[in-house]
Formats: sequence, C-alpha cells, structure tokens
Amino acid sequence: MDTTSWSTTWNFTTTDGKPAHVSPANAATSVSLNPTIDWGIVSGVNLYQYEYSADSIFSSATPVGTGTTSQAGLVSLSYGQTYYWRVRSCHTNDTSDWSTPWSFTTLYQLTSPVVLSSPANGTTGLAATTTTLQWQSYATAVFYEYMYADNSSFTGAVSGTAVSTSQVTSTLLPGTTYYWKVRANNGSGYSPWSASWTFATSGLEIPILISPTNGANSQPVSVALDWADASSATFYEYEVDDDIMFGSPLSNGSVTSSTTTVGSLAFNSTYYWRVRSSDGSNFSPWSSTWSFTTETLLAPVLVSPANGATNQPLTLTLNWDDVAAANSYEYYYDTDIAFSNPVHAIVTVSEVSISGLSNNVTYYWKVRSSDGVQYSVFTSPWSFTTTTGVWIDESATLASMFPNPAIDYTMLTFADASERVIRIFDMNGRLMSSTSTTDKQMQLELVSLPAGAYQITVSDYSNTQTLRLIKQ
Repeated sequence: MDTTSWSTTWNFTTTDGKPAHVSPANAATSVSLNPTIDWGIVSGVNLYQYEYSADSIFSSATPVGTGTTSQAGLVSLSYGQTYYWRVRSCHTNDTSDWSTPWSFTTLYQLTSPVVLSSPANGTTGLAATTTTLQWQSYATAVFYEYMYADNSSFTGAVSGTAVSTSQVTSTLLPGTTYYWKVRANNGSGYSPWSASWTFATSGLEIPILISPTNGANSQPVSVALDWADASSATFYEYEVDDDIMFGSPLSNGSVTSSTTTVGSLAFNSTYYWRVRSSDGSNFSPWSSTWSFTTETLLAPVLVSPANGATNQPLTLTLNWDDVAAANSYEYYYDTDIAFSNPVHAIVTVSEVSISGLSNNVTYYWKVRSSDGVQYSVFTSPWSFTTTTGVWIDESATLASMFPNPAIDYTMLTFADASERVIRIFDMNGRLMSSTSTTDKQMQLELVSLPAGAYQITVSDYSNTQTLRLIKQ
C-alpha cells in the first residue's frame, strides 16, 4: 500500500452573487417615464429583488421581488427626475449584497432651462449679509427649486423651493465665491437646471480648516495645523485652547503661511482650534472651531528582573525601557499583587536599585511614565522571588565532606554529635531533599540527583554552614 504525493494546487474564487446592471445605461438621460430596468442572470438564483429611489441612499425604498425574471418595469415616474436603482439575488441559503447603484434621468416635460436674472453672472463685491436670487418667470411652473453653494460641485449646498421668482439667501460668508442655479417644476416634473452663475462677496475670506480633521483622535503632542489659503490674506492668526470658548488660549500666534506646528500639548487631552485671515488692515471672522484629541502617553516596557525570575539577590536593580516624551517614572513594588502597601518613588531615569528585601519572598513591581503633567497607565505587574538565604553564612564549620566531586554518595563528618539538619539545594535555590541526624558521620545519598552543582547546608540551632558539591 502506498500514497502518492499531492497533486498540483489549483484555486477557484466564488462569485459575490451580485447581479450586473445592463440597462438603462448608468447616468442615462431622457429615459421614459415607464422604463424597464434589466440586469444579468445569476446562476442558481431563487429570487431577485430590486429597489429604486429618487435619492442615492434609498431612504424610503422598499425591495420588490421579480421571481427569477432578470428585469422589471417601472411606471409613472416623474419628468426630469434622477432615479437610482440596484438589485440583489436571493438563494436558498444566502442573499447577496446590493449591487452598486446606477442612475438615470427621465425625459423632461419642461424642456427649456430656467433663465437667471440677478445677481448677474460674475458679480463681485456683494455685502457679506444676504442677497436676493432672481430668475425669469417660467410658463406652467408651479414652483421652483433653487440651490447655492461655495463650490462648483454644489457639495453641501443650501437648497429649497420657492413659488415666486426670487429667493433671499441666508447670511453669506465674506470673501467667498458662490455658485447658484434654479429649475422649474410644473407638478409633473422638473425642467433642466439653469446654467450655474457665480457671485462673490466682499471682505476677507474665512479660512477653511483642513487638518487635523474635526474630532480626530490620537494626534501627536506636537501637531501640525493646516488650512486652505484665503484670497487677499497676507497673514493668519490662530488659536488653540482646551476651552471651546478660547477663554485663555494655550497657543496662539500669527503666521504668513497656511500651516503651523503647535507643540508641548498634554497627552490624552482634547483641544479646540480656529483661524482667521488678515490683509494687514482687516480681519476676517474666525473660522469654524474644530477639535482634536492627543495621543495617550505610553507605558514603559519592563526589562529586568525577568517576569517570574527566582533566586534574586536582596539588593537588585529594576530596569525598564525609556519612553519618548517621558521625563519621569513612578515605580511600585510590594509583596501583594494588589499593591496594598507598596514602596514607591519617582525617578528621572529608567532604572532604580532597591534593597532591604526579605529572603524567599515573591515581590511584584510595576512602573508608569509621566511627562510632568499626566501619567501613563501602569505596566502589567511583573514578579520576582528572592534567594532562600540558606547558603549565605560561610563562617560556620559544622561539617566536612568527602569525596567531592562525588558519584552516588558523599560522607559528611560533623564536629560533634549535636542534632543537625542537612538540606540539598540546586543552584536555583530549589530544595531537593532534607534530613536530620545526631550522628557524628552520615552518608549522603546522591543517586537520585542529576549531575551538576549543588549547595549542601548543615544547620544547628545557631549556625548554618554551606558546602558546595559537584555531582558527577
């Protein structure tokens, strides 16, 4: 019986199951009011569902099933309206995600665009208050939809409807170019949008903040502020404060470029900032107020004694890695892992020598860093255990030992017949055996011990002698 090697490896990728759109083509225009939407067939499908909506997020759409038919007829759509549609496939055990939406715009019943009147296209120097948008009357119009924005894409535009041929804007920003357009509706649908006209307000442009983005987290404590250039500005004033009212700015100043770096911020703190432009004589209003939160000060990384280390001396050095931006460290050590009664102190270096420890005791220690204002979290506690202390007294002469090195046994000869306790420890301080005798001589069995170095302690009521033995 034998087994061959594995074959070459092939791979395959499963389909995501989303139907592919076919028609109307994406962004198609002049589509009928009763179009058929069509999509590609997906194998193994039990049901298709589609949605269509006049808004791109399908906020009020309801999924409609078509069985296994890969198309659907829409009816009674509005003139001159943009619609969005998407499809998904349903299988016995799964339903695909919705397809990427496509759009189409129905034909216009009102085929001519609205004609704008005032402010005349390209008008400049308008007061930064309000202005009246006006356009020519459109036959059969029931109402008009208007839109204006500070960008040609009309992102974030102000929009609304009016039954007359004019509309007063809300308060405008100084030094800003606005784009506006209008379309008519006769109760059945819209006309095309008018051409986009522009007008500009007088005064200095208010800077537009760029970064850190509003509400950004984990920002460095030395952070770069950036904003868009403002037309006609020769310099900018900025303010940074931990008070949203800017009652006492922590950092402020004037710069000629549209960026500046603010340092010496506190860790894990929220700051607010704003900017205004100046032409040397006048100032714009302050920009909108944005906020950011600085990063958290890092905790140190413990180095030594290694976590769980044993046989440690009674005077030793606790060591940890330096933390960038930290100017001091607070260390704790205690025999209780909950640090109920710790020894602790603050030092400016990343190590400290501690002394006065007790024999054969487990200690726990931890450290946190500080920038002089705030503290990091504490490190996770590490532990170490001190030496047993049983072989530190070399002065007593209670016994002699022969042979040494030894193989299976060694003989201990004592100074007198007093009671003595004999213990064997390995070099990590672990107790291997313990016995007692009142004889003047004793054979110490070594058969069960691995080869290596050992500490033999001989103790009476007042002294302990340490003998070092090599087991072969």
